[in-house]
Amino acid sequence: MKEVEPMDAARQRLDEWKARMESHAADLAAANEELASVKATYQDPNGVVTITVDSSGNLTDLVLSTRVQRQAPEETARQIKDALAAAKRQAAQLTSEVAARRFGADSPTTKALTDYARSGLDPEES
Repeated sequence: MKEVEPMDAARQRLDEWKARMESHAADLAAANEELASVKATYQDPNGVVTITVDSSGNLTDLVLSTRVQRQAPEETARQIKDALAAAKRQAAQLTSEVAARRFGADSPTTKALTDYARSGLDPEES
């Protein structure tokens, strides 16, 4: 017959488990806050286009210099696409670094966050 654990020992184990879960929840909240604040800004080499994206790679700001008036619209479009791709790569890298610092480089959480951050990149960019 299996021996029953004393009530005090069981309460202590539950209290320890609860403390670990509360600590983990606080860590997740802090990581979520830090990830929410990730922003990446990229300016093309000619200084014509500046793009900022959030941690998910969503465009949050686009600034065009007055030089766009002196170039072909196709050139401006290419610069915007290139700058957006570069900013998304930077955001994915920053997101991965935050996750690795918070959860460990080899954790499943870091892998999931990194995979999500890279999911918006073109396959050859990730």
